[in-house]
Amino acid sequence: MPEQVVGKFVIDGPQDRIDLVKRALDRLDPDVTVDNFIRDQFQVVFGPVDNVPGTNKPAYGYFKGKQRKLLVRHGMGNVGRDLKKAEVQYTFLHEALGHGGEMDGALTNNKRMEIMAGMHVPFDAADPMKAWRRGDAPAGTKARYWRRPYEAYCDLLVAALSDVPALFERRYVWDIAPGRLKEIVTRPAVPDPNPEPIEDPDGIEEEEIQHGECADVQQQLADATADRDDLQDRVTRLRAKLKAAKDKLGDLPELNEDDNV
Repeated sequence: MPEQVVGKFVIDGPQDRIDLVKRALDRLDPDVTVDNFIRDQFQVVFGPVDNVPGTNKPAYGYFKGKQRKLLVRHGMGNVGRDLKKAEVQYTFLHEALGHGGEMDGALTNNKRMEIMAGMHVPFDAADPMKAWRRGDAPAGTKARYWRRPYEAYCDLLVAALSDVPALFERRYVWDIAPGRLKEIVTRPAVPDPNPEPIEDPDGIEEEEIQHGECADVQQQLADATADRDDLQDRVTRLRAKLKAAKDKLGDLPELNEDDNV
């Protein structure tokens, strides 16, 4: 399937996945501009992804900074299910505006320190990047995924800039109010002279659901919202077709807003 260019993203994947990326961009707040986060084109590839390090579960997505590539899980069969609609939109925004935006200069060290202060992350102002990557993990120990401030930032950023929910917020140790995060990130600032290259080696980790455990209500709501939006789009298209047919034939009944389609 040929690649499609959507703004600053060159997307390689099935049409329904590409449509979900478009939908995710449409769900950004009206005052949020992709250009404020993304400098140059990124490639978005829907396909197999590696496991989250230390697990046998494939990640939702990966960010390959040096290649300017965003990977989103798809077509892995029994190895890993395809992502649901809300998960695709979340993963794309997490990788693109979160990791991609950080790579392209959306954050300065001062902004990182302000975000970590809002998250109550202990940090040394002389070396904020250490805490940004490791949180409060002692030197020489592995920083657990859910304790990494920069991953919590990417998760929370999705909800701060759009109506796509932060699907994993309740699992992260660090948190900050969406309104405050948005104000910090979108505030004009002079870029750092030598930004640190960003590479996300771990991808988005899939949440473990024990057998018999109730599904996450937030996930169900997100999926229902995505399905509702898709149905509304179909209704809008059908209304347009019916109106065009009425104008052409002149004998179709009027379609009221409360009519079922």
